[in-house]
Amino acid sequence: MSERRGEVVAIRDCRSLSGGSISQAWLVDLLPDGQIVAKINAAHFQTAFELEFQGLDELRAVGAIRVPEPLAVEKVGNRAILVSEAIGRGTPSPDFFKRFGQQLASLHRLSQREPDHRFGYRCDNYLGSARQPNGWCDDWPTFVAKHRLGFQIDWARQQSIGSRDLFPLVQSVIKRLPAMLAEASEPPVLLHGDLWSGNYLCDSDGQPVILDPAVYYGHREAELGMLLWMGNCPNEFYEAYNKCWPLRSGWRERAEVYTLYHQLNHLNLFGAGYLSCCEATARRLLR
Repeated sequence: MSERRGEVVAIRDCRSLSGGSISQAWLVDLLPDGQIVAKINAAHFQTAFELEFQGLDELRAVGAIRVPEPLAVEKVGNRAILVSEAIGRGTPSPDFFKRFGQQLASLHRLSQREPDHRFGYRCDNYLGSARQPNGWCDDWPTFVAKHRLGFQIDWARQQSIGSRDLFPLVQSVIKRLPAMLAEASEPPVLLHGDLWSGNYLCDSDGQPVILDPAVYYGHREAELGMLLWMGNCPNEFYEAYNKCWPLRSGWRERAEVYTLYHQLNHLNLFGAGYLSCCEATARRLLR
Protein backbone atom coordinates (compact mmCIF):
# COMPACT_ATOMS: atom_id res chain seq x y z
CA MET A 1 0.00 0.00 0.00
CA SER A 2 2.91 2.37 0.69
CA GLU A 3 4.23 1.82 -2.83
CA ARG A 4 0.77 2.27 -4.36
CA ARG A 5 0.11 5.54 -2.52
CA GLY A 6 3.65 6.90 -2.77
CA GLU A 7 3.86 7.48 0.97
CA VAL A 8 4.55 5.51 4.11
CA VAL A 9 1.38 3.75 5.26
CA ALA A 10 0.92 2.10 8.64
CA ILE A 11 -1.89 0.19 10.32
CA ARG A 12 -3.74 2.17 12.97
CA ASP A 13 -6.40 -0.40 13.85
CA CYS A 14 -8.18 -3.45 12.47
CA ARG A 15 -11.35 -5.33 13.29
CA SER A 16 -12.89 -8.54 12.10
CA LEU A 17 -15.71 -8.48 9.56
CA SER A 18 -18.50 -11.02 9.87
CA GLY A 19 -19.93 -13.13 7.07
CA GLY A 20 -16.98 -15.01 5.58
CA SER A 21 -17.09 -18.81 5.92
CA ILE A 22 -13.93 -19.46 3.85
CA SER A 23 -11.50 -16.62 4.60
CA GLN A 24 -11.06 -14.27 7.54
CA ALA A 25 -11.80 -10.66 6.58
CA TRP A 26 -10.54 -7.57 8.39
CA LEU A 27 -11.40 -3.89 8.07
CA VAL A 28 -8.07 -2.10 8.40
CA ASP A 29 -7.72 1.58 9.37
CA LEU A 30 -4.59 3.13 7.87
CA LEU A 31 -2.27 5.95 8.87
CA PRO A 32 -2.25 8.71 7.81
CA ASP A 33 -5.79 8.01 6.52
CA GLY A 34 -8.04 5.60 4.67
CA GLN A 35 -9.35 2.07 5.04
CA ILE A 36 -8.89 -1.23 3.24
CA VAL A 37 -10.32 -4.72 3.55
CA ALA A 38 -7.84 -7.58 3.96
CA LYS A 39 -8.99 -11.16 3.36
CA ILE A 40 -6.62 -13.70 4.85
CA ASN A 41 -6.27 -17.43 4.31
CA ALA A 42 -3.57 -20.10 4.16
CA ALA A 43 -0.72 -19.58 1.69
CA HIS A 44 -2.10 -22.15 -0.76
CA PHE A 45 -5.13 -19.87 -1.20
CA GLN A 46 -3.01 -17.30 -3.05
CA THR A 47 -4.14 -18.63 -6.45
CA ALA A 48 -7.80 -18.37 -5.43
CA PHE A 49 -7.23 -14.77 -4.33
CA GLU A 50 -5.49 -13.94 -7.62
CA LEU A 51 -8.49 -15.33 -9.51
CA GLU A 52 -10.89 -13.37 -7.31
CA PHE A 53 -8.85 -10.22 -8.04
CA GLN A 54 -9.22 -10.97 -11.75
CA GLY A 55 -12.97 -11.50 -11.40
CA LEU A 56 -13.48 -8.25 -9.49
CA ASP A 57 -11.57 -6.37 -12.19
CA GLU A 58 -13.66 -7.92 -14.96
CA LEU A 59 -16.95 -7.07 -13.24
CA ARG A 60 -15.78 -3.51 -12.56
CA ALA A 61 -14.86 -3.04 -16.22
CA VAL A 62 -18.51 -3.47 -17.27
CA GLY A 63 -19.45 -0.40 -15.22
CA ALA A 64 -23.02 -1.46 -14.48
CA ILE A 65 -22.90 -2.02 -10.72
CA ARG A 66 -20.47 -1.09 -7.96
CA VAL A 67 -17.71 -3.62 -7.29
CA PRO A 68 -14.88 -3.14 -4.74
CA GLU A 69 -11.58 -2.25 -6.38
CA PRO A 70 -9.02 -5.03 -5.81
CA LEU A 71 -5.68 -3.56 -4.74
CA ALA A 72 -3.18 -6.36 -4.18
CA VAL A 73 -2.59 -10.04 -3.54
CA GLU A 74 0.38 -10.89 -1.36
CA LYS A 75 1.89 -13.92 0.32
CA VAL A 76 3.23 -13.15 3.79
CA GLY A 77 4.81 -16.11 5.56
CA ASN A 78 2.27 -18.92 5.60
CA ARG A 79 -0.67 -16.64 4.81
CA ALA A 80 -2.17 -15.28 1.58
CA ILE A 81 -3.81 -11.85 1.64
CA LEU A 82 -6.22 -10.15 -0.78
CA VAL A 83 -6.42 -6.40 -0.24
CA SER A 84 -9.37 -4.47 -1.65
CA GLU A 85 -11.22 -1.20 -1.35
CA ALA A 86 -13.29 -0.78 1.81
CA ILE A 87 -16.95 -0.03 1.14
CA GLY A 88 -18.82 2.08 3.68
CA ARG A 89 -22.11 0.40 4.48
CA GLY A 90 -25.52 2.05 4.54
CA THR A 91 -29.13 1.15 5.23
CA PRO A 92 -31.10 -0.09 2.20
CA SER A 93 -33.80 2.34 1.10
CA PRO A 94 -37.25 1.11 -0.03
CA ASP A 95 -36.06 1.10 -3.66
CA PHE A 96 -32.74 -0.68 -3.00
CA PHE A 97 -33.81 -4.00 -4.47
CA LYS A 98 -35.35 -2.29 -7.48
CA ARG A 99 -31.97 -0.66 -8.17
CA PHE A 100 -30.20 -3.95 -7.55
CA GLY A 101 -32.40 -5.79 -10.06
CA GLN A 102 -31.93 -3.07 -12.68
CA GLN A 103 -28.16 -2.93 -12.23
CA LEU A 104 -27.72 -6.71 -12.30
CA ALA A 105 -29.74 -6.87 -15.53
CA SER A 106 -27.53 -4.11 -16.95
CA LEU A 107 -24.39 -6.03 -15.97
CA HIS A 108 -25.66 -9.06 -17.85
CA ARG A 109 -26.96 -7.15 -20.87
CA LEU A 110 -23.81 -5.04 -21.32
CA SER A 111 -21.46 -8.02 -21.01
CA GLN A 112 -23.03 -10.23 -23.68
CA ARG A 113 -20.28 -12.25 -25.31
CA GLU A 114 -20.61 -11.54 -29.02
CA PRO A 115 -19.66 -12.68 -31.61
CA ASP A 116 -17.99 -15.44 -29.54
CA HIS A 117 -20.91 -17.46 -28.17
CA ARG A 118 -18.90 -20.00 -26.17
CA PHE A 119 -19.71 -20.63 -22.53
CA GLY A 120 -16.99 -20.82 -19.88
CA TYR A 121 -13.99 -18.74 -18.90
CA ARG A 122 -10.32 -18.43 -19.73
CA CYS A 123 -9.37 -20.41 -16.63
CA ASP A 124 -10.90 -22.45 -13.83
CA ASN A 125 -11.56 -20.59 -10.60
CA TYR A 126 -13.14 -21.15 -7.20
CA LEU A 127 -16.67 -21.27 -5.83
CA GLY A 128 -15.95 -20.73 -2.16
CA SER A 129 -13.03 -23.09 -1.60
CA ALA A 130 -14.18 -25.53 -4.29
CA ARG A 131 -12.61 -25.64 -7.73
CA GLN A 132 -15.01 -24.43 -10.40
CA PRO A 133 -14.15 -25.82 -13.87
CA ASN A 134 -14.82 -23.39 -16.72
CA GLY A 135 -13.63 -25.12 -19.89
CA TRP A 136 -15.13 -23.56 -23.02
CA CYS A 137 -18.22 -25.21 -24.52
CA ASP A 138 -20.14 -24.28 -27.65
CA ASP A 139 -23.56 -24.92 -26.11
CA TRP A 140 -25.01 -24.25 -22.69
CA PRO A 141 -26.58 -27.64 -21.85
CA THR A 142 -23.21 -29.34 -22.48
CA PHE A 143 -21.45 -26.82 -20.25
CA VAL A 144 -23.92 -27.35 -17.40
CA ALA A 145 -23.82 -31.13 -17.78
CA LYS A 146 -20.02 -31.35 -17.82
CA HIS A 147 -18.74 -28.48 -15.69
CA ARG A 148 -21.57 -27.88 -13.25
CA LEU A 149 -23.86 -30.80 -12.34
CA GLY A 150 -21.57 -33.52 -13.69
CA PHE A 151 -18.51 -32.17 -11.92
CA GLN A 152 -20.34 -31.84 -8.60
CA ILE A 153 -21.97 -35.27 -8.64
CA ASP A 154 -18.67 -36.93 -9.59
CA TRP A 155 -17.00 -35.14 -6.69
CA ALA A 156 -19.74 -36.27 -4.31
CA ARG A 157 -19.28 -39.85 -5.48
CA GLN A 158 -15.51 -39.64 -4.95
CA GLN A 159 -16.09 -38.38 -1.41
CA SER A 160 -18.80 -41.00 -0.75
CA ILE A 161 -21.19 -38.18 0.07
CA GLY A 162 -24.75 -38.65 -1.05
CA SER A 163 -27.35 -41.37 -1.02
CA ARG A 164 -28.60 -44.25 -3.11
CA ASP A 165 -31.25 -41.90 -4.53
CA LEU A 166 -29.16 -38.78 -5.20
CA PHE A 167 -26.82 -40.09 -7.90
CA PRO A 168 -29.48 -41.48 -10.26
CA LEU A 169 -31.66 -38.41 -9.67
CA VAL A 170 -28.92 -36.01 -10.73
CA GLN A 171 -27.91 -38.22 -13.66
CA SER A 172 -31.53 -38.12 -14.84
CA VAL A 173 -31.53 -34.33 -14.61
CA ILE A 174 -28.31 -34.21 -16.64
CA LYS A 175 -29.84 -36.38 -19.37
CA ARG A 176 -32.81 -34.03 -19.62
CA LEU A 177 -30.81 -30.79 -19.75
CA PRO A 178 -31.01 -30.34 -23.55
CA ALA A 179 -34.81 -30.44 -23.38
CA MET A 180 -35.05 -28.44 -20.14
CA LEU A 181 -32.87 -25.60 -21.41
CA ALA A 182 -33.86 -25.61 -25.08
CA GLU A 183 -36.27 -22.67 -24.81
CA ALA A 184 -33.75 -20.44 -23.05
CA SER A 185 -31.09 -20.09 -25.75
CA GLU A 186 -29.26 -16.75 -25.37
CA PRO A 187 -25.69 -15.43 -25.77
CA PRO A 188 -23.42 -15.91 -22.74
CA VAL A 189 -23.01 -13.01 -20.33
CA LEU A 190 -20.55 -12.27 -17.54
CA LEU A 191 -21.88 -13.79 -14.31
CA HIS A 192 -20.89 -12.98 -10.75
CA GLY A 193 -21.26 -16.71 -10.21
CA ASP A 194 -21.88 -16.85 -6.45
CA LEU A 195 -24.47 -14.19 -5.79
CA TRP A 196 -26.18 -14.81 -2.45
CA SER A 197 -27.11 -12.50 0.43
CA GLY A 198 -23.57 -12.57 1.84
CA ASN A 199 -22.05 -11.37 -1.44
CA TYR A 200 -23.99 -8.16 -1.96
CA LEU A 201 -24.47 -5.13 0.27
CA CYS A 202 -25.77 -1.58 0.36
CA ASP A 203 -23.13 1.16 0.36
CA SER A 204 -23.32 4.47 2.22
CA ASP A 205 -25.00 6.08 -0.81
CA GLY A 206 -27.70 3.41 -0.94
CA GLN A 207 -26.22 1.73 -4.01
CA PRO A 208 -25.89 -2.05 -4.45
CA VAL A 209 -22.40 -3.54 -4.29
CA ILE A 210 -21.42 -7.08 -5.33
CA LEU A 211 -18.30 -8.84 -4.06
CA ASP A 212 -16.56 -12.23 -3.68
CA PRO A 213 -17.25 -13.41 -7.25
CA ALA A 214 -16.70 -16.72 -9.05
CA VAL A 215 -17.01 -15.29 -12.55
CA TYR A 216 -17.59 -17.03 -15.87
CA TYR A 217 -19.57 -16.48 -19.05
CA GLY A 218 -22.87 -18.32 -18.86
CA HIS A 219 -26.61 -18.03 -19.25
CA ARG A 220 -27.97 -15.19 -17.13
CA GLU A 221 -30.63 -17.44 -15.57
CA ALA A 222 -27.76 -19.24 -13.79
CA GLU A 223 -27.20 -16.10 -11.69
CA LEU A 224 -30.77 -16.30 -10.43
CA GLY A 225 -30.53 -19.89 -9.20
CA MET A 226 -28.38 -18.95 -6.23
CA LEU A 227 -30.35 -15.76 -5.57
CA LEU A 228 -33.63 -17.68 -5.43
CA TRP A 229 -32.12 -20.12 -2.96
CA MET A 230 -30.06 -17.88 -0.66
CA GLY A 231 -30.38 -14.33 -1.96
CA ASN A 232 -33.22 -13.05 0.25
CA CYS A 233 -34.36 -10.77 -2.58
CA PRO A 234 -38.02 -9.69 -2.62
CA ASN A 235 -40.24 -9.85 -5.69
CA GLU A 236 -39.49 -6.24 -6.64
CA PHE A 237 -35.88 -7.28 -7.37
CA TYR A 238 -36.99 -9.84 -9.96
CA GLU A 239 -39.66 -7.51 -11.34
CA ALA A 240 -37.06 -4.76 -11.84
CA TYR A 241 -34.63 -7.17 -13.50
CA ASN A 242 -37.36 -8.47 -15.79
CA LYS A 243 -38.45 -4.96 -16.75
CA CYS A 244 -34.87 -3.96 -17.59
CA TRP A 245 -34.17 -7.13 -19.61
CA PRO A 246 -37.17 -9.47 -19.85
CA LEU A 247 -36.60 -13.11 -18.94
CA ARG A 248 -38.08 -15.89 -21.02
CA SER A 249 -41.16 -17.74 -19.85
CA GLY A 250 -40.34 -20.57 -17.44
CA TRP A 251 -37.18 -19.00 -16.06
CA ARG A 252 -38.03 -19.77 -12.43
CA GLU A 253 -38.38 -23.48 -13.20
CA ARG A 254 -35.13 -23.55 -15.20
CA ALA A 255 -33.32 -21.62 -12.46
CA GLU A 256 -33.68 -24.68 -10.23
CA VAL A 257 -31.04 -26.39 -12.40
CA TYR A 258 -28.55 -23.81 -11.14
CA THR A 259 -29.89 -23.93 -7.60
CA LEU A 260 -29.09 -27.64 -7.70
CA TYR A 261 -25.52 -26.84 -8.74
CA HIS A 262 -25.00 -24.62 -5.70
CA GLN A 263 -26.72 -27.10 -3.39
CA LEU A 264 -24.44 -29.89 -4.61
CA ASN A 265 -21.44 -27.63 -4.03
CA HIS A 266 -22.62 -27.03 -0.46
CA LEU A 267 -23.10 -30.77 -0.03
CA ASN A 268 -19.52 -31.38 -1.13
CA LEU A 269 -18.06 -28.59 0.99
CA PHE A 270 -20.17 -28.78 4.14
CA GLY A 271 -21.60 -32.28 4.29
CA ALA A 272 -24.79 -34.31 4.41
CA GLY A 273 -26.93 -31.55 5.90
CA TYR A 274 -27.53 -30.44 2.31
CA LEU A 275 -28.50 -33.87 1.01
CA SER A 276 -32.26 -33.51 1.41
CA CYS A 277 -32.45 -30.18 -0.44
CA CYS A 278 -30.36 -31.62 -3.31
CA GLU A 279 -32.72 -34.57 -3.64
CA ALA A 280 -35.83 -32.37 -3.39
CA THR A 281 -34.60 -29.98 -6.09
CA ALA A 282 -33.66 -32.83 -8.43
CA ARG A 283 -37.09 -34.41 -7.96
CA ARG A 284 -38.84 -31.12 -8.76
CA LEU A 285 -36.84 -30.82 -11.97
CA LEU A 286 -37.89 -34.33 -13.01
CA ARG A 287 -41.64 -33.83 -12.54
